[in-house]
Amino acid sequence: MLIVYQLANLIVFVALYRKLLFSRNLIHVASFHFLYYFVFYYFGAATLYAEGGFKNSSYYFSVTLYPLLSVLGMYVAKLVYTRKQYRLVVNHSNFKYLYLFVIVISLLYAISLAELPVSYVLRGDAAGAAVARTIATKEYGGTKVLYYTFRVIVDYFLIYILIYLYIRKNKITPFFIVSLAGALLIALFDFQKYPAINILVMLFIAIFLYNKAMRVANISLGTLISYKVVLIFVSSYFVLGALWAAASGRLTNRNEYGVIGAVVESANAMVSDRLIYGENRPLYQVYEIVPARYDYFWGKTFPNPLRILPFEPVPFSYIVYDAVHPLGEGIEGVRGAAPTAFFSIIYANFGIVVSFASMFLFGFVVQLVNDKLLYTNKYIIPYRFVILNYVTLFATSIDIFFLSEKVILIGLVYLVMYHEYRAYGAKRLVAEECSMV
Repeated sequence: MLIVYQLANLIVFVALYRKLLFSRNLIHVASFHFLYYFVFYYFGAATLYAEGGFKNSSYYFSVTLYPLLSVLGMYVAKLVYTRKQYRLVVNHSNFKYLYLFVIVISLLYAISLAELPVSYVLRGDAAGAAVARTIATKEYGGTKVLYYTFRVIVDYFLIYILIYLYIRKNKITPFFIVSLAGALLIALFDFQKYPAINILVMLFIAIFLYNKAMRVANISLGTLISYKVVLIFVSSYFVLGALWAAASGRLTNRNEYGVIGAVVESANAMVSDRLIYGENRPLYQVYEIVPARYDYFWGKTFPNPLRILPFEPVPFSYIVYDAVHPLGEGIEGVRGAAPTAFFSIIYANFGIVVSFASMFLFGFVVQLVNDKLLYTNKYIIPYRFVILNYVTLFATSIDIFFLSEKVILIGLVYLVMYHEYRAYGAKRLVAEECSMV
C-alpha cells in the first residue's frame, strides 16, 4: 500500500511539474532540488517507516506530501503574480573583478590553514585528512567572514564563472580548461567531495541544455533522456568513487585493476548508503526526537550572526548527528553534523502545521524567483544555475534569507553583472549587448 501511495504521489507531481520544468528553454530553478529530494529522501521513506514499526507517521507523511504541497504553491504563484520581463544587459567588463575576487579569497583561505586537508590525502593519511577537514570547516579558527565567503565561492561563484566562460565563446577554450582545473583544485582545498562533483554536474548539464536550446525550438522533459545525460551521471559516479577511495586510503599499493575495483566499490557504498540512510536517517530522527526528547525550539536553531537577536543558536545538526550515531562512532577529532531538509527544521522549531505551510510557501517563492529570471538573453543562464544550486541546498538544510551570507553575495553578483533597461533611452546599450552575443 505504501508503494502504491508513493507511486501515485510521484505520478501526480511529475504530471504537474513537467509543465513548469522548461520556460523559454530555461530549466526550472527547483529542478535539481526535486531530483535530489526524490533520490535521497522520497524513495527510501517507506523502507525507514517500515523499519521503525510504522510509528513515525509525521516523518512519513511530511516526506511524501512535500512534493505535492510545493508544486501547488508554484501554481498559485503563477496565478496571482505576473510581471513583464524587461531586456537584460550584461556588464562584461565587470567579469574580471569577479574572477579576481575568487582567486584572492581562495588564496587567503588556503594561507589561513596550517595545512590543506587534501595534502594529507596525497600522503595517504585518511584519518589525518578527516581531522584536517573538520578543522578547516566546522571548527575553522580563522576569520569567519573569510570562511563563509570561501564557501559561497566554491558552491556558487565557481559555477557561475565556468558556465559564463563557456557561453561567451560557445566552445571549450584553453582558458576555460585552465579555469575548470583551478576551480576543481579550489573546491578540493578542504577535501569535501560534494562541491567538486556538484561543479562538474552543474557545468555539464548547463552546457548540454544550452547546446540543445540552440538547436531546438522547445526543450521538454524528453530532452533530458539522452545518452549524454547518462554519461554525465556515470562520470560523476566514478569521480565520486575515486574521491572517496582516495580519502579512505584505498588507492595505495594497488595495481590498475585494484584501483578500478576500489573506485567502484567506494562509489557503490556511498550511493547505496545515501539512497536510504545517508540523508534520510537524519530526517527520520528529527521527527523521532522532537518533541519526544526535545521541545520545539521556537527559532533557536536558526543562525544568529553577531548575536543581534536575543538567543544563543542551538547547533541542531549536531544534535541530529548524535541521535543518528548514539554510540559516537567515528574518527576522534572529527565533529559530525547531519543537516536535513528545510521543512524538518521548521517542524523542529514550530511544529507540523507550520512545517506543511512552509512547503507550500517554498514552492510559491521559488516560482516567483524562477519567473523573475526568464530573460531571453543567454547570459542569464550562468546566474540561473547559481540560483538553481542555491535552491537545491534546501533539500539538505535551511537558509534564512535576511541572515544569509549566501544571499548577500549572490545578490552582489547580480548587481555587478546585470542591469535591467526599461526606458527607451537604453536602446543603444541593448543594441551594443546584442552585437556582442
